[in-house]
Amino acid sequence: MFETLFSRPCAIQRHRSGFLATERTAYLAQLAAQGTPPTTMRIRAHYCLHVARELKNWPLNHQFTPAEIETMATAWAAQSVASGRASTPKNPQRMFRMTAVAFLRFSDRFHLTPTAAPGRYADRIEAFIKEQRQAKSWPSCLTWRSKAMISNGSMSAMSMFISSTSPTG
Repeated sequence: MFETLFSRPCAIQRHRSGFLATERTAYLAQLAAQGTPPTTMRIRAHYCLHVARELKNWPLNHQFTPAEIETMATAWAAQSVASGRASTPKNPQRMFRMTAVAFLRFSDRFHLTPTAAPGRYADRIEAFIKEQRQAKSWPSCLTWRSKAMISNGSMSAMSMFISSTSPTG
């Protein structure tokens, strides 16, 4: 994957030897399968490498919260400004956060805390999501988009979501 995105041998080697290279390759392959343009893929690969470097400081099975991701993004953006790679922290922070959340969702390491108590259909919805994720027949967005539905147990909302995102509907 890295060979298709980068032409310089040092860049290819940096990405190949970086932390979580296999997981990053799988994430980028998914983006490519979705039709993501090559320029966007290179940017995502760059940020994903930096995200992986940050993840190296955490246990491999850690589930990251939005607050933890925001802390990492803020620190990385400040470092980008201090090193002269960016003039303001706004864009680097936004890009780091966006890439980190997408990569961690893909890796099943993003923990979105429910805002409400589980509803009466929460167990059925969770079982359905688990089954679909194990079959790998649904995009990773099914997990995070469904969390709000699980928290209020809305089976009709889940039905609308499924029909609006299914490959045939």
